[in-house]
Amino acid sequence: MDDDELDNKDSMEQQTTSTQLTLNEAYHLRKAGIVEQLKKRGIEVNESVSRDSLREQLVKVVRNSSSSSESEEEISDQGSGSGPSRSSNFIDFHNINSEVITSDSDATRAAPIFFDVKINGKIVAMEFDSGTYFSVMSEGFVNKTFGSLKVTSSKTKLISYENKTMESRGQLKNLTVTFNNKTKVLSCLVLKGDKIPLIGRQWLSIFGLWPLERLLHSDIVAKSKIGIYSMQAEGVRESMLKEFEKLFSDTPGVYNKRKVKIHIKPNVKPVALGARHMPYALRPKTEQELERMQAEGVRESMLQEFEKLFSDTPGVYNKRKVKIHIKPNVKPVALGARHMPYALRPKTEQELERLVKLGNLKKVESSEWATPIVPIQRSNGKIRLDLPHAYMQCEVEDESQKYLTITTHKGLYQYTRLSEGISIAPSEFTHIMSECLQGIPNVINYMENIYVTGKTNDEHVDNLRTVCQRLLDRGIRLNRDKCEFMKNRIEVLGFVIDKDGLHKAKSKVVAMYEAPCPENTKQLESFLGLINFYERFLKNKSAQLKP
Repeated sequence: MDDDELDNKDSMEQQTTSTQLTLNEAYHLRKAGIVEQLKKRGIEVNESVSRDSLREQLVKVVRNSSSSSESEEEISDQGSGSGPSRSSNFIDFHNINSEVITSDSDATRAAPIFFDVKINGKIVAMEFDSGTYFSVMSEGFVNKTFGSLKVTSSKTKLISYENKTMESRGQLKNLTVTFNNKTKVLSCLVLKGDKIPLIGRQWLSIFGLWPLERLLHSDIVAKSKIGIYSMQAEGVRESMLKEFEKLFSDTPGVYNKRKVKIHIKPNVKPVALGARHMPYALRPKTEQELERMQAEGVRESMLQEFEKLFSDTPGVYNKRKVKIHIKPNVKPVALGARHMPYALRPKTEQELERLVKLGNLKKVESSEWATPIVPIQRSNGKIRLDLPHAYMQCEVEDESQKYLTITTHKGLYQYTRLSEGISIAPSEFTHIMSECLQGIPNVINYMENIYVTGKTNDEHVDNLRTVCQRLLDRGIRLNRDKCEFMKNRIEVLGFVIDKDGLHKAKSKVVAMYEAPCPENTKQLESFLGLINFYERFLKNKSAQLKP
């Protein structure tokens, strides 16, 4: 059987099955205004009409419409060789630009099904709509995807589910459409708006995918089901990862109900074997792995023992509050709020409310001091008015809070905690940390960083435990993601420190090697300043740098 015979066979099957309307189709046709069309043709329809009678009446209308000689234009399917013709100006058309509104008790989401259809050489994702006869594209989509194609006029009118006439912009003719391993020359209606394309029963029938049984048992739906299952699985995955974030984190897990006990036979003598020969090539990696395992053990022990210290709860230093001193006879300055772009206002208001709930800000009616805010939008779209920084763990005295007043489009607010941008913040916080850590051996702090060490591993861990307890007692919280334990080498301010002393940092040395060759006096001075950073490592520096 050749291709023409197959197309003719499909056409005959479609003409036969087109009259076999299901009760569900009849229901939709009635809701779409077909009842009124039946009445206009002198066919009485009432609620008590039988199923068979209703089907016969609807089929009669379809057949009469197919054979009518009305002059109104219809959408032509050139080259399709199949499918019944419906020349009625009023065609049932459902679910165009529709939105499903459900109550809380009926909020079930039904993901749409999309088919990839090749139209004029371009792959178009068309949403499947069994309630739509025609396949349609929106005017906006046509302009973006097929801007060079001409939209011709069309007299075809569409009736929505609510029995309203839908406005058509015209039609695209002579489209080369490939779908279900077949290629046809078809036409497509164009509606106003900028929505996704829909594939209806007309095209599905032409490609041998209608009635519904054919579509459900086709390879097209099988592939779509795989995609849907994949999307559903991804949705479940994201939901689980979000709900059980800690379970799927990178932090080591420890079963907390009991410990494992190893049983051995009684009277067994202990055996202590010497270390095996270790190839020199493997020694550095082995040592690194042993150090990593030791560090992980210490880290897990600290996180469990001082769970509150490493928690997400806000920290507040509880020994004293910060007092801000200003020069005598300084006149207060109150500046007005800067212009706030409308796009940033909702997010800025949300951030202000968040800071108020945390206790970092409070609303005030008036203030002699006021500084306008400059909202900064982060890469994740959120507004930044403060950082989750150590400074925010220091409360400010009530009398000093007036100096930290900010003015916004929502009014005046005062910081109750030490914030970024305050000139005294770095030194004040450093002093507070020194107060916390005084008397603990082998501990030093720089800004918000605390460095702890010891002559032995045991002493190191003891000092670390003392530091954690001291900070916990004073209400401080630590960022667990930024804490590192039992490091053999640390890089601080461009230097590397380990048990052997002070070393050059590789990143700094690379910057010096890659620095451009100076071409004038100013560039030479800049380069010498870079070199002088490591002057303690340069022998005979003056002799080497002389002109």
